[in-house]
Amino acid sequence: WRERTKALINSKPFDNFVLACIVLNSITMLMVHHNMPKAMEEALDISNMVFTIIFLVEMGLKFLGMGFVAYWMEGYNLMDGIVNLIGILDLAGGGANLSALRTFRLIRVLRSLRIVQNMEELKRLTYTI
Repeated sequence: WRERTKALINSKPFDNFVLACIVLNSITMLMVHHNMPKAMEEALDISNMVFTIIFLVEMGLKFLGMGFVAYWMEGYNLMDGIVNLIGILDLAGGGANLSALRTFRLIRVLRSLRIVQNMEELKRLTYTI
């Protein structure tokens, strides 16, 4: 099962799914503003919970595929794991004002840089620009 999980976490579709989730999560975080309607605030809270769960499942799959120690030895995973732990604290805080913790979740956007590095066409376009 470890080899199959490792193949999954190293696959292009998996990377693309995670990248799409990062982009969508970033967009929802950017939608937060002062005096938001209650319905919008609730919708964004639910989306935050959904994305946190998705990223925790990703982390769990990487634990299974790579092993616990190997996961934490990789720089991007270390950063990601910390952001995931902050996400858990944010969710556990209930309605507490943990905006400082939410700011750290923006670090997740940096993960997309690693995935983008592996996309040759995008890499060439970046160098051209």
